[in-house]
Amino acid sequence: MNHKLYSQSELLNTHFENKQDDILEGLLKVGLYIFAGTSKIGKSLLTTSLANAVANGEPFLSKKTKKGLVLYFDNDNYDFEAKSRIKAQQFQENDNVLYNFDDSSSLYDIKEFIMGFSRINEVSLIIIDCLANLYEFSDVDNFSENYAMIKEFRDFIVNKNLCCVLTHHTKKGKAKLQDSVLGSKSLTSATTGTIIIETENEFSTTGTLNFILRSRKEKIPIKKDDHNINWVFNDSDDGDEFIDPNVLLIIKALAINESHCMKDNCQTLTAKMNLTINPKGLYRFLVKNKTILDENHIYFSKERNGHERLIKLEFSPEK
Repeated sequence: MNHKLYSQSELLNTHFENKQDDILEGLLKVGLYIFAGTSKIGKSLLTTSLANAVANGEPFLSKKTKKGLVLYFDNDNYDFEAKSRIKAQQFQENDNVLYNFDDSSSLYDIKEFIMGFSRINEVSLIIIDCLANLYEFSDVDNFSENYAMIKEFRDFIVNKNLCCVLTHHTKKGKAKLQDSVLGSKSLTSATTGTIIIETENEFSTTGTLNFILRSRKEKIPIKKDDHNINWVFNDSDDGDEFIDPNVLLIIKALAINESHCMKDNCQTLTAKMNLTINPKGLYRFLVKNKTILDENHIYFSKERNGHERLIKLEFSPEK
């Protein structure tokens, strides 16, 4: 069997049939995306807002959308619950958002509906809420089976030139971003991208929507609206995002240090800065909070002094 080979020049100059329209300004294109967050954090509120924004061609969290029909497969809410949510969010009647409650509990049924839908060429976005209630995913920890199913469904979505967002849950605990997605890593590795909503807890009024895509990463700050219902773009610069108290202790210790630099083993540094973390995990803690530390001009590195491993911390506004 002869397979076509592309030179990089040919690849860049070939027009492929699959559309690469921006559904959401560089963040959502043709493909399959996992959208995950903890239970009752507001995933359905965000997907409903996204659906209405796309249906009207209006911005979503300050990002432009491509106007088009939206198919919303809802297996996580009864029809009357979805109605209550839409009314609570104060969205108006909209014939461009189509809800399907009957064919929403199986990827097979969803694919059958899509293949038979006469207006599929008008569709810009498909939302499936949620993965946990899909018949095929009775065991979210089975990597090989789930990878095959996710990859097959992604191929189907791409071949239909569609953009699909599939909501899911995150684990309880301290895992971050893609590592926090419930189940095996097949659920993120086989998709086009992952979207994670992060907040301090379920009562938080601010948070971050993290887009982890194959060739792009972006964080969008979000906050609750004046009615404490919808998640909206947080355009304030008041620094009210949650910061781990130990990060603040590190910033303070380096800011008041005469040389603005500290270098020692992890146990000594943890004691000097009065941190309440496991000393052996200090470097992992720094890596996890690197973004906030960078924003505050705190930089760190590993060094070795003979047989002793050291960590160097430096406050350097000039960098």
